Amino acid sequence: MEKRRMLQNYFINIRFLMVNGIKLLFFISLLCLGSCQRYTQPDIIKINCSAEKIADKDFFYDDHECSILIKGANQKTDKVKRSGNYSVKTSNKLKYGFSIDIQKLAADSYIKASIWRKGGDSEAFFVASSQNPKLYKSASNAVQKDSLGWELLELEFYLPANIKSQDIKFNVWNAGEKVAYFDDLEIIVIKDKTYPVYKEKALHLEIDTSDYLKLQEVRRRSFDVGLLQSKDDDWVKGFVFWDSLQMKAEFRLKGDWLDHLYGKKWSFRMKLKQKAVWNRMRVFSLQNPMARVGVNEWMAHKVFISEGLLTTRYGFVPLTFKMKNLGLYAYEDHFTKQLIESQMKREGPILRFVEDAIWDTRTFDETGKRNNKETAYFEAAAIKPFSFSKIKEDSAKLQQYIVAQNLMYQYKYSLKSTSEIFNVEALAKFFAFADVFYARHGIIWHNLRFYYNPVLCKLEPIAYDCFSDIGLHDLKGRAIYGYFNDHKKVLDRREFFMTRNLFNDSLFTSQYIKYLKKYSKVTYLDSVSKLYLPKALYFDSLVQLEFPEEKFDTAVLFSNAENVRNEIQQFEKDFFKKIKNNEDWTNDSLIERKLDTGLDNKFIPNLINCYIQNKTNDSLTLSVSSNFPDTLVLLGVGKNRRIINGFIMPNLKINPGGNKSSEVSFTIEKTSAIFLFLTKLNGTEIITKEIFSWPKPTGEDSPYQLLIANNQLTTNKDYTIKGNEIVFSKGKITIKEPILIPAGYKVIISSGTEIDILNSAMIISYSPIFINGTKDKPVIIKSSDFTANGFTVLQASGRSKVNYVSFENLNTLNYKSWTLTGA
Repeated sequence: MEKRRMLQNYFINIRFLMVNGIKLLFFISLLCLGSCQRYTQPDIIKINCSAEKIADKDFFYDDHECSILIKGANQKTDKVKRSGNYSVKTSNKLKYGFSIDIQKLAADSYIKASIWRKGGDSEAFFVASSQNPKLYKSASNAVQKDSLGWELLELEFYLPANIKSQDIKFNVWNAGEKVAYFDDLEIIVIKDKTYPVYKEKALHLEIDTSDYLKLQEVRRRSFDVGLLQSKDDDWVKGFVFWDSLQMKAEFRLKGDWLDHLYGKKWSFRMKLKQKAVWNRMRVFSLQNPMARVGVNEWMAHKVFISEGLLTTRYGFVPLTFKMKNLGLYAYEDHFTKQLIESQMKREGPILRFVEDAIWDTRTFDETGKRNNKETAYFEAAAIKPFSFSKIKEDSAKLQQYIVAQNLMYQYKYSLKSTSEIFNVEALAKFFAFADVFYARHGIIWHNLRFYYNPVLCKLEPIAYDCFSDIGLHDLKGRAIYGYFNDHKKVLDRREFFMTRNLFNDSLFTSQYIKYLKKYSKVTYLDSVSKLYLPKALYFDSLVQLEFPEEKFDTAVLFSNAENVRNEIQQFEKDFFKKIKNNEDWTNDSLIERKLDTGLDNKFIPNLINCYIQNKTNDSLTLSVSSNFPDTLVLLGVGKNRRIINGFIMPNLKINPGGNKSSEVSFTIEKTSAIFLFLTKLNGTEIITKEIFSWPKPTGEDSPYQLLIANNQLTTNKDYTIKGNEIVFSKGKITIKEPILIPAGYKVIISSGTEIDILNSAMIISYSPIFINGTKDKPVIIKSSDFTANGFTVLQASGRSKVNYVSFENLNTLNYKSWTLTGA
């Protein structure tokens, strides 16, 4: 027998049935050969078993390699078969069928396995498993069905990067009462997967060997803990090549789950240096296109932009890394001012909830399982801006961020109505799109990104990360997410309560219903399909070169839309009934969850927050809040993670926190306070936590909220309200208090009217304005004391008409930190 075959016989699980009675002698010779030869995994291992070549009463031969044996021949049957004469029968008495162990597979090996099943439904599984390290993959839902009723089950995965070698067992398992038949097993193991070469222009990334090894170490660390948890020092330097351009760059690995790091196809976050730009982006991501379900994400982004909803720019490009072809990648804009300005919005802060604490609860414990600890991860989630280094350099931008942070805090704790916090039209589009396109991954709290619109003094969502195959708790089972049939159910998680409370605002929900109707119409879907389908199919053809099982299909979109249409009439009926009865749409009960105690030190940094509340020439006042369940001791602050520059004397204790945070404040002599140093009470390990160089959020009213709270619209001597018309009085009018006109009106100013705005007052209208001046009797709007905060029309639903009017000595709006530029 050939040496190559003998090696393969030793390392692929396998039992040789030696009919001639010399089994023991053969096994000894095989062991001797294995002990003196170094095993090298073949580039490709292929195993096929159609249950036709029978070795003995227990084993089948592989269809092409008689040295490979697959268990299950004792359950062969000729009553049902897909190919040939036999299949394998499983039942509640004989639960296991085909079975084979493949041994000593290398890290990063790519495995694709399949088997055909008839009967048994979803209770009959195809399984791949390993004990050391722990691995379990199963498939019970068919990906394909033939004309005879056979269903194809598939497994596709990579082995972890942090192993030396691993033994994998493949078998079928019938967990139900029904009989299930299996046939045509196929297993392919590829040591180093190759990717298709595209004719499209590729982006090229290069780094030196030391930086490559650094990325490898970050990746290995991620597989050890079960997640990618990025650190500030994970960035490496390199170059990006595009056409004749050579651009300096920094990049790191990106993504949360390990699917971003399997094989050689890693995901990257890119920062181009020295004002370099690629595709009009300076900071962007490169990732496996299947991380966002292929072309579905691209299609959604195109529709978002067409509807004026902020979203990241998204596309596809072939990629090489260290001269190795990695196939097709999706690129995506990051949250910079270029994203905002590219969609014709004024620059403003972009914010998020810091999600690190929730990922701590999903890391592996010492047994290799998710720890699944219950912590106050949401309550501890700080509100943080992107690119704060640029925000703090500009006092106006910093004030905008403080307002935006408080709006986010109001949303988190349901302190204000939806329409007071958000641009309700943009938010309604966002949620309606999520329903019709079933793009709900983006509405999970830790995926939300918000832009503070400095013109409106409100938050707007940025749609991204719309699709994922990860299950969504609290999102399933409803065609219309805002239609809470279970609204009287008591919630135990504040993040669900936060989102549900949005729909208590009738202004928002009425807009939500409006856009559900629009986007679910067949005529609308036909129009966007016609507009974007040709390009989508082209990109889909590129994706399918690498992922042939993927197929972009708008049928799912039309099906989702039909489900929405089937419910929307009843939803609207119930909505108006609740308004009439003055009832809350969602539940108003929130109970405190039972949290785990005795947490490891690794949970501390993301369950505490520290803010610089005040600065003077010689001191800093800091505020620390803790949701960690044990007492902590604050030791001091420093400008790096190694040395304490300012000691807290005596050391300050902060009591255990949980669903409600425990807080302390202290003042320290002026020093470089970038990191807080602390430890557990009676602990030995010193922990560091980055200090936020801005005050903690309080949820105080925004300038817009202050104005609407203190200036209610009522008929007076200056104007009258008649139905949906607001008519200013004729003659001379003096205005010394702000006037805010909500949407839904028609504002009329007659010829010859003179309005003098004094004492820093202003007129802000969310309704269209009709100024009917004439040549002989023009309208004059002025500020004789030069203090007026402008005459502003925002988001009016119709076109305003202005004839023969003179605006004199008016400033632009500048109320607290709500500032408009331009007349």
